[in-house]
Amino acid sequence: MKEYFTTFNTQIGVCGIRWNNCAITGLLLPENSVEILIRKLKINPHCYFVKTYPYWAGEIIKKIKLHLDGKIQDFSSVPTDTKHLSLFTNLIYEEVKKIPAGNVISYKRLTELVKRPKASRAAGSALGKNPILLIIPCHRIINTSGKLGGFSASGGVDTKLKLLEIEGAIIK
Repeated sequence: MKEYFTTFNTQIGVCGIRWNNCAITGLLLPENSVEILIRKLKINPHCYFVKTYPYWAGEIIKKIKLHLDGKIQDFSSVPTDTKHLSLFTNLIYEEVKKIPAGNVISYKRLTELVKRPKASRAAGSALGKNPILLIIPCHRIINTSGKLGGFSASGGVDTKLKLLEIEGAIIK
């Protein structure tokens, strides 16, 4: 299946988004360079850079820009395509999409919500591979102790903290 991607400027830097004919398949936050961002977005030979995009993708890009500018948006209904990932990973992602901006939950609580209470490490691994950052808001998951834990986007925990600050989450 063909996929398309583009880059766009936001308050925190250049982001990139990838989609197929019906859903978002990737969203990356700023990298050290636009070249790295493009390399990570172009996942296969059937993935094409475009400057113009479908209306629905443009509306999602607008929402992302607004969100990163501090005008909080709800992404829970944005169509995402992660069907190539495991059932467990998709359960985790669907639960994470329900967490409202400004809120955080622990890995432990997340696994309880998906009825896999002993799978915190597996949940962390799934979140570390999240291809659709922000829309699947893995930055809202923290350690039980209240510490931020890891974050796979460029900038790591600093980027996670920046996203949580934009959303007004209180982190001790």
